[in-house]
Amino acid sequence: MDPNGNKRLFIAIEVPINTICNALSVLENVDLRGLRLVNKENLHITIKFLGHTPNRLLETVISGIEESSTGIKPFELQIQGLGAFPNLAMPRILWMDIKRDIEPILYIRERLDSLLNLNGFKTEQRKFSPHLTVGRFNKNVSNGDLKMLDKCIWEISNLPVSCVKINSLNLIESTLTSHGPIYKIRHKETFDTT
Repeated sequence: MDPNGNKRLFIAIEVPINTICNALSVLENVDLRGLRLVNKENLHITIKFLGHTPNRLLETVISGIEESSTGIKPFELQIQGLGAFPNLAMPRILWMDIKRDIEPILYIRERLDSLLNLNGFKTEQRKFSPHLTVGRFNKNVSNGDLKMLDKCIWEISNLPVSCVKINSLNLIESTLTSHGPIYKIRHKETFDTT
């Protein structure tokens, strides 16, 4: 929390660790210099990053989450493959691709943008691309590491597709520390199971 009482918040879908444990195992067993894997307990698909949010807007954000989730039934996603932002030649962020039934995610994101924009939250200008961040590089990647990354991509592409049932949408508070972020769920909105 910052000195003004604001909270660093984002809206996300949690991903169970067991869903991608084989892919994480490939990355954990490779010596890619400068790669910091995401803490397994923090795996999630970010739907919308809100940033430092005043406490007075917390209920507004929760209402937006509730409204954008109305009528959404639990759905299944496939998590597969490995990619990088901005690209594989200059990787900064390693991610796994989200496939299958992504329409609910796109609908929720669009709805959240509309609802929260009315309260001063900016709409992201970049095209929304659902993904699961699994690691970050904290320095330039050598040619040797790029070859090792290519090998990881090939290995992970040959793993069975991971499927996960999505039942809820979370508002998460992120506290940054020297050991990495600490996440706390502030609100959990369960999708309609009727």
